[in-house]
Amino acid sequence: MIKINLLPVKAAKRREQGQKQLLAGVIILSATLVGIIVFHGTQVAHINELRDHNTQLTKDIAKLKAEIGDYDVIKAQREELIKQRDAIKKLQANRSGPVWMMRELSDEMIAGIATNTAAMPTTRTIYEMGMQGGALADLGELEMAVGMRDAEYLGGFSIMGDEPGEDIEDAIQWAREAWQVLKPGSCGGTYLNFDGEADQARVLGSLSADHGDRKRERLAQIKRAWDPGNRFHVNHNIKPQA
Repeated sequence: MIKINLLPVKAAKRREQGQKQLLAGVIILSATLVGIIVFHGTQVAHINELRDHNTQLTKDIAKLKAEIGDYDVIKAQREELIKQRDAIKKLQANRSGPVWMMRELSDEMIAGIATNTAAMPTTRTIYEMGMQGGALADLGELEMAVGMRDAEYLGGFSIMGDEPGEDIEDAIQWAREAWQVLKPGSCGGTYLNFDGEADQARVLGSLSADHGDRKRERLAQIKRAWDPGNRFHVNHNIKPQA
């Protein structure tokens, strides 16, 4: 009877099986580590992307806040300008009176001014007067739109009611009569910045006593070239040439 010792074979098989299990464990562990690294890298990239996005959002919000701040400033400025415009409209609604451009101021004119000043119809009626000449007279009549550069004085009665909406028609009529004392020395037109009734005739009359038609034609040509639709008309307007 032959006896065979199988113990070495079984031990070899156990070793081989253990090696296989160990190798499988190493592979699984390696795959797990690789998976963890890949997952971590993906999460880091996503986190960085979110961080960049948040940074950009922060910049956009800061920019928007600045723009909103500018808008608020502009809005406040606009509201203030509207208030000023409305205040001016209220004053203009209760004001009437051209200021004449004058080449001379005679004794008779001075006496007429004094007489009318003593009889002003409202407490807010004033007589306005200023000196002209100087640098204004250095340019010729046809060199600038503003006319009557040879005037030495400007003056006139300005009528303003004591209360908004007050009926000052009688006072306006008084002023129109009072203005007559200024006409003997007049250059033929008014100073528009002080004129509460500056209609088209007064606007054209203020251009020049001697060259008004030529200046009006030149200004109308310029207006036609640069503003043919007369968009800028809320002023002492020169209409575009047809």
